[in-house]
Amino acid sequence: MTAETQTATEPVTESDTVPAAPATEADAGKPRTTSALINSYMVKRLHRLQQTYLQRTATAKADLATLRSIDPTKDDRLVMAWEASFDDAPVELVGRGDAPTKAERVVVSGLHLYAVHQQSLAVPMHELGRGLGTAIRALANPSDSESREKPVMRRYHALSTATEYSEIMHHLRGLVSQFRSSKIPLDYAKLTTDLYFLLNPETRTRVRLAWARDLARKSKAEDEPAAAETSN
Repeated sequence: MTAETQTATEPVTESDTVPAAPATEADAGKPRTTSALINSYMVKRLHRLQQTYLQRTATAKADLATLRSIDPTKDDRLVMAWEASFDDAPVELVGRGDAPTKAERVVVSGLHLYAVHQQSLAVPMHELGRGLGTAIRALANPSDSESREKPVMRRYHALSTATEYSEIMHHLRGLVSQFRSSKIPLDYAKLTTDLYFLLNPETRTRVRLAWARDLARKSKAEDEPAAAETSN
């Protein structure tokens, strides 16, 4: 069993593990694992969605309104956001069964969370390279005892122990609401890939470890004052 297999309750299909070998030479450079396909697609979809929303286009505003309104943990609600979520998506991400695949669910979930974050803001809230731990650290310093009691840290700790998808999404929405209030951006392509791995017990720990490391890592802005004090 590979690190990217489905959970026990969801049957494994070829498109949920590693897609077949590229059909043409032109396809040879394309990402092949499901997680890489998710990340690649989300980078492009989020860039286009964010760009057009900030330009105040009617289509983008309608797409974000639809994405905000749905609950990606429920199949019937998730389907309502299909057109807004899978615009020009690679065929490998589109399932064939009677229920949404894990990949489809996390794509809609990632876009839903971004839509909640971006609502009514005129500055971009999707920022490549800014992981969840880094975003949380912008609101709380985990090495400070007072910061550990902040709502953002309590929410983060609850997320770190959550295993049910509805519970994971509940805590992520809580964090995103706090990021939005402080206009702290987040990499939603990376978060979507994190969600994909969180759904597999075999890869869940590495996601939580990456978040913890990012949260503990000081930013350059935090290091600069300390360096200035030392030089003085």
